[in-house]
Amino acid sequence: MAHARLDEQQWLVQRAQVLEAFARQVRELGLRAVTMSGLAKSLGISTKTLYRHFSSRTELLNALVQDHMQAFNQRRMERLLRGENPHRRVELQSLEWLALQAELGETFFVQLAREYPQAYALYREKMRAFLNSARNTLGPELRKDLNAEHALKMLLDLIQNTPSYQQCEGLGMTRKQALVQAIDIWARGSLAMYVH
Repeated sequence: MAHARLDEQQWLVQRAQVLEAFARQVRELGLRAVTMSGLAKSLGISTKTLYRHFSSRTELLNALVQDHMQAFNQRRMERLLRGENPHRRVELQSLEWLALQAELGETFFVQLAREYPQAYALYREKMRAFLNSARNTLGPELRKDLNAEHALKMLLDLIQNTPSYQQCEGLGMTRKQALVQAIDIWARGSLAMYVH
């Protein structure tokens, strides 16, 4: 029994290492350039061992999307349980989204949509579930005189359209600074906590 638990724990550790290495290679090389054999080689394992964890690139992508979205949602729930104010919750969640984009590379989601529709559909499904849950918890925090759907759509558009690195450089700021500033403007105009 203890041996089975150890094997399961080792398997989970190795699985996490595979996903981490995969994300790193996607960022460095681009999604198209990452191969299962190259990934196995970088991890110092056989391709056969890699295929025991993930039977295909699509399965690997599905696991990556699943893990990221699960962690994303877990952190959101932890903030709610801690009672963090809505402005701070939105800011932290937005910065995590920006970090995820940086971790996977700016073109990752475009390539995912084009070349791996099954994995992209999973991402869209998980993102919709996350947004619905966020809408339920953030909606009551909005000013009562605003259309909640419109305010939340504006927030999502603002996050998804954060200026590029080059645009931010031209403004003399980082993407993180640009996003925090935009969230602050949105929050002060949309959240009930700022109504006097």
